[in-house]
Amino acid sequence: MNGNVTAEGAERDLEWMARAGIGGVQLFEGNLATPQTVPDRLAWGSAGWAAALRRSADTAARLGLRFGIASSPGWSSSGAPFVTPGQAMKKLVWSETRVTGGRRFDGRLPLPPAVAGPYQDMAGPTPLAPFYRDVRVLALPEADDRLRPLAARSTGGAVRRALLSDGMFGTAIALPFAPGTREAWLVQDFGRGITARSVTLGLPGRRGFGAPPPADATLEASDDGRSYRRVATLPAGGAQVRTSAFAPVRARYFRVRLTIPADAGMPPVASGVVPLPAPPPSDSVPLSEFALFAHGRVDHAAEKAGFAAAERYAAIPTEVGAADAPIAMAKMIDLTRRLRPDGTLDWRPPAGNWTILRFGYALTGQQNGPAPAEATGLEVDKLDADAVRGYAQAYLDKYGQAASPAPLSALLSDSIEAGPQNWTPAMIEAFRRARGYDPVPWLPTLTGRIVESAGKTDRFLWDFRQTIAELLARNHYGVLAAAARARGMTYYAEALEDHRPQLGDDLAMRAVADVPMGAIWTVPPGGTPRQTFVADLQGAASVAHVAGKPLVAAETFTALGSPWGFAPRDLKATADWAFALGVNRVMIHTSPHQPTEDRPGMSLAPLLGQYFSRHETWAEMARGWTDYLARASYLLQQGRPVADIAYFAGEDAPITGLYGESPVPVLPGHGFDFVSREILLGALSVAPDGTLRTQGGARYALLELGGDSANRMTLAVLERIAALVERGATVVGPRPAGSPSLADDPRRVATLVDRLWDRQARNHVWTDCAAALKARGVVRDWEMPGVADSALGVVHRALDAGHLWFVANHGTAPVRGEMAFRITGLVPELWFADTGEIRPIRYRIEDGRTFVPLALEASGSVFVLFRRAATAVAASVAERPWEQALVIDDSWDVTFPGIGTLPLPTGSWTKTDKAVLHHFSGTAVYRRTLDVPAALATKDRLMLDLGEVREVARVRINGVEAGIAWKPPFRLAVTGRLRPGANRIEVEVANLWVNHLIGVAKGGPDDVYRPGAPLRDSGLIGPVRILTSP
Repeated sequence: MNGNVTAEGAERDLEWMARAGIGGVQLFEGNLATPQTVPDRLAWGSAGWAAALRRSADTAARLGLRFGIASSPGWSSSGAPFVTPGQAMKKLVWSETRVTGGRRFDGRLPLPPAVAGPYQDMAGPTPLAPFYRDVRVLALPEADDRLRPLAARSTGGAVRRALLSDGMFGTAIALPFAPGTREAWLVQDFGRGITARSVTLGLPGRRGFGAPPPADATLEASDDGRSYRRVATLPAGGAQVRTSAFAPVRARYFRVRLTIPADAGMPPVASGVVPLPAPPPSDSVPLSEFALFAHGRVDHAAEKAGFAAAERYAAIPTEVGAADAPIAMAKMIDLTRRLRPDGTLDWRPPAGNWTILRFGYALTGQQNGPAPAEATGLEVDKLDADAVRGYAQAYLDKYGQAASPAPLSALLSDSIEAGPQNWTPAMIEAFRRARGYDPVPWLPTLTGRIVESAGKTDRFLWDFRQTIAELLARNHYGVLAAAARARGMTYYAEALEDHRPQLGDDLAMRAVADVPMGAIWTVPPGGTPRQTFVADLQGAASVAHVAGKPLVAAETFTALGSPWGFAPRDLKATADWAFALGVNRVMIHTSPHQPTEDRPGMSLAPLLGQYFSRHETWAEMARGWTDYLARASYLLQQGRPVADIAYFAGEDAPITGLYGESPVPVLPGHGFDFVSREILLGALSVAPDGTLRTQGGARYALLELGGDSANRMTLAVLERIAALVERGATVVGPRPAGSPSLADDPRRVATLVDRLWDRQARNHVWTDCAAALKARGVVRDWEMPGVADSALGVVHRALDAGHLWFVANHGTAPVRGEMAFRITGLVPELWFADTGEIRPIRYRIEDGRTFVPLALEASGSVFVLFRRAATAVAASVAERPWEQALVIDDSWDVTFPGIGTLPLPTGSWTKTDKAVLHHFSGTAVYRRTLDVPAALATKDRLMLDLGEVREVARVRINGVEAGIAWKPPFRLAVTGRLRPGANRIEVEVANLWVNHLIGVAKGGPDDVYRPGAPLRDSGLIGPVRILTSP
């Protein structure tokens, strides 16, 4: 973190990871306002930094650990100080010049904004030198329809009215809140009734994590300046500019009300944690533009042009009525050749009013991060393959040379947070190749103007966004993947993760990866992940499944607000959610590098990340938990995934945007994979029995058309569906209304839709999925009657000689019942990844399914493996329940490092009368001698039950390790370890750092927990018992 690096500390980190059962590391260079904690900071790129990197790579190679790197300093995304402005991310900009026809114009066209920022002259957070290049100059037969008021007043009094309708966004007016409210307003007075059809507001949008909420806007109209009626609502989104088109409204006064919604405050934190400081409350709202227009504009123009991203574009069409005065393409004139190098233009326009649009591109100004200052630079142009290729070569050379001769095993692209980009120098030619027509006459739509019609404009803008998404996947992710493979590195790629932060197809972005990835933040036991993380992991797994890639990875256990507050028992639920969603390689986020021996040590940030490092209290007992992750991952890497449904979510990606709030509406008990447009068009075939197959080996009973395919579908997709149906595939979905693309012939689309849906395509096209599955003879893959489907996480894999189901209880209460699996002819076994135990289980085979009784503890999980041929339709297995044989209820001698040895009973040491123990954090060792009767010691099944433990325990019996207990029930098999007579029992128990942090808190700014905060129970709580089984 921020150059706080020592080679010695990194070597110790890696050696501990090897002891802890970790298979590899991914190196990230971070900086979250991290203070210097080492005497000599190692600046990124320095000789000291390179030496430490080389030693770390050598150490990893010596220990057999895979050693990978992130795709840039920081975690997003691909940027560095060596990226030049010409190689950086770009946006389209323009200037407008009004001229009157019939007379010569010979003058200088205003230079479009050369400011680095999100939109036009709106500046970004980092000042950069101006950068601008011309693209095209177009003349439109258009009069100025901007409506200019005679006066304007606001909650802060009179305002400069010209500033609010000048088409510039770089300077804002601070509108103060009305007294006692969180609302500001501004009224424009036109002196007489005028008719408006659209409005543009320059207002801050959402700014991300921890930022206060931006204002929601409401446009109102009034005839008398006292009584107002609502015209349009413009809620805050990701765009910094908001546009709304509406039915014509005539009024003298127009008012915009800006309301700050109730602030949910800073993200919640655990009990006793000092919360993050809240930003100072605002007393005003910045407004840079309030422009009304006599004619319609593109609704949500900035989002549709790619300056920001909307959650769901199908929900925001530009209404037909907004196109009251569309620009006729045939009357447009391309003046690009007339523009002189000095920006002047000599032209005699035809009669009428004209607007000259000078288009060019400037920089978005986005930088990689959060990274050390010396490692921070411009993000490379994600749509330019040559720029990305040059970046990858320079970046990988830098790390490769530093690590040499040790190899770098992997390159990882974290979830992209580089922000929107809607231009690249080759955009026009790339669009022509992808869409088959010229985008130049449609460029005015990117300014919010309507060309030809509202429908055609929206369809062009869909094509434009699709081109951006395709370029991002091919020229950024595809180029990085190729660069990594050329060096023998494995490429891991996440995508968008959280809803739709920018344009992109999250399936296509990960399709080029060797290991597709998603992310899931820590889920408390019994809790549910945010739906966007569920969709993200389902998307990553689908990409791997359809392509036949064996690994699905996840950035797992990210947390906020519970510093050093997690034990392995707290993290199992998250892992089980990930496994049930298709993950089979867990990436622990994070393990902060510990440059010194100070404890508890360095963190990603005081309240952010996971605290899994060699300085964690339970670091040397992590092996029990990591063995569980490893065993489960290994089993889930076997065979191939089983799913019944290939789910096409339409062509308005991403998955995290479409299903970021609501789950995918598939029938329960049936597995599914998302199939992308590319997979549907080129990688699906139909077997003789009607089964759909991918080139990667995945098989599905049917294709379900979901998402926005219910509204719109391109001609290419329709033609491919028709071809699949002709070959015998079963398709389920509603009849689409048309194509979203301007490149498609609406008549051909309508004809094909009629052919498929009106004629029911010989009973191969259905609108009811349940009926279609029944017709195909496909029953549920699994079911546990009496238990809600949502209470269980289930994933099924077909093995070379058998089948495997992973079943997880997502709840905090035990689940017991008989589970039906869609399989016959094989005997089930229960495999427990936490202990390595394999256990026979009774079963019965009936009606094409095998019924198996399962009993899952709270947050419990099990693998049900079918591999041996059944010789009967039912079999019983004698149950051998555990029974208490001996209670260990006497005192223990407990050694606390730095304190001494004290006699203590079982129970929390925070509740004893020994105050010196209350804030102890670390590992205490419980010791005692246990006299075991010979009749008990020789039993063929013995279990040591520790009762409750806070948090992790390692047991030694007579000097021999018996195992690590890391979750309820805290039990260890001790058969053969106890001997008749005296036995020496040692139990190491580690609690959390929380109590120590509470104890050292002084009420100052550096505190992590509040003084006097509730202490966490710690120690061997008990009761401790020896169990036996008859």
